[in-house]
Amino acid sequence: MALAAYNVGFNHVKDARMIVEWQGGDPDTWVDMSAALPLLAQRKWYSQVPYGYARGWEPVLYVNNIRAYYNILIWLTEQEDASAEEPPADGPMEAP
Repeated sequence: MALAAYNVGFNHVKDARMIVEWQGGDPDTWVDMSAALPLLAQRKWYSQVPYGYARGWEPVLYVNNIRAYYNILIWLTEQEDASAEEPPADGPMEAP
């Protein structure tokens, strides 16, 4: 949520949280917020919230890109850890 607020502004995130609540969702989950933020670009929705229009699809793309990059970094770190734990291929074998 902090990344979305950094991108689109805290008040627009508050507006999206209101929309999520109106729709019966959980404003503390990214799944519900990522569905509500793009609605801030539709007159039907931005005319009902205090801070108005926002390009709400942008923070969704921004956060999803950062999450994807984070997942890549986690995967790379796990690969490095796994290769550090493996014994050298031509090293001595231990007896069972």
